[in-house]
Amino acid sequence: MRELHVQVALADSEPADYVVFLSPFSEHHVGFETFDDYLNASRSFFPMVTGGQSKIINRDTILWVRTDTLPEDAEETDALLRKRTLFELVDHSTFEGLVVIDRPIEQSRISDLLNDPKQHFIRVDADAGAYFINKRFIRAAIPR
Repeated sequence: MRELHVQVALADSEPADYVVFLSPFSEHHVGFETFDDYLNASRSFFPMVTGGQSKIINRDTILWVRTDTLPEDAEETDALLRKRTLFELVDHSTFEGLVVIDRPIEQSRISDLLNDPKQHFIRVDADAGAYFINKRFIRAAIPR
């Protein structure tokens, strides 16, 4: 397992530090599970550790997850399309950054990402790190 330190914002809670564990096997490709694989898999509950305590967090309560580094960044994301977008969430918070789009060009609109039922979280690269925003909490997306 590969350990990844993240910050998680749950609905009606302050963000807190957690550790997640990525599998050495991915359901979608050869090699380690990426953080995107982890969040967008078919599972509804995520095992995490916070303050030395194990918790299993319901995906539908996670507003966003932030990480400073991603193990897969060096190898894969340089060639991907990115679109600057502002997101307004239902709690009135906003996030602006570059949306990482790993899709065929004919399906690379922000609306294509938002309407994809297989993808629960959208990656947004901002100055503070990579945010993975839960689509169920997005009120509006404003492409820049």
